[in-house]
Amino acid sequence: MTHPLRHGLELVRKHLKQEKQHELQAYVDTVLAPRGWMGLRDSETSGPTVPLSLTITKGLKDQLKSAEAEFGLPLASLAEDGFRAVLESDWLPSRTVEKRSLRSYQDDPANARAVLQLQVDTDLRDRVREALDQIIERAGYKVTLSSVALSWMADELGVKRPGENTQPLLLQHLPHAWCEHWEAVAAERGVTVQSVMDDGIRALRDGAWQMPKPVRPAKGSGFRTQGVHETRAFSVRVDAELLEYLEEQSPVLAKEFGRKVFPGVIGLAILKDRLGLPAAE
Repeated sequence: MTHPLRHGLELVRKHLKQEKQHELQAYVDTVLAPRGWMGLRDSETSGPTVPLSLTITKGLKDQLKSAEAEFGLPLASLAEDGFRAVLESDWLPSRTVEKRSLRSYQDDPANARAVLQLQVDTDLRDRVREALDQIIERAGYKVTLSSVALSWMADELGVKRPGENTQPLLLQHLPHAWCEHWEAVAAERGVTVQSVMDDGIRALRDGAWQMPKPVRPAKGSGFRTQGVHETRAFSVRVDAELLEYLEEQSPVLAKEFGRKVFPGVIGLAILKDRLGLPAAE
């Protein structure tokens, strides 16, 4: 009997645990962890690499480096993932317009220019460079190697980029089944998860929807108790003004509910309300 890859690996992990083969189990755990496949891929003999120099703000560089350390996701590997995505899917980097002429922008030390240096796969870099004309035609705005790498890295790590009309809202430690369910339901309805999120935030702002009080799962029964390999981070791009509203509304709701509320908590409530959860949940 065959099983889907993840389920099969989880069965192997369970068997190794029962047999007390802890050293071998650790290898399977590593692959099953969020984005664990990157470690497997990066351990292979790779081709030649070339430097990719990204000129960004000091604040953005610091945020990316901090998130890289927090999540254990190499920025160079994420940049390469962005190259693959723009070549092999309909994904496009977000359009960014920086307000460098404003004095308030210029006077902020976080907006000083800095260089982020990465080593990326030569073949991937060259393929994106050769395809840029077609990518720009598809996007309808300027796209560069840097914008592809930066947009993907920021989305995956939940880091805001100055000047973007949309910003990533990162929901952490969610069951894989939930994320797959939301994407499938949105696709069936002919919408995107982003549009569902934006509509939900607008409904909260306009008073058409009230967020239910968050309930902590009972000990031993909620997804917080699941193994790390069973959860993932889920990034949704949100209209920048709507995300700013969430950040302002979070402390208001926290006071109302008597518990901590963050933008991600509100976003989770919106997706549960509008897209539901898998039947087993």
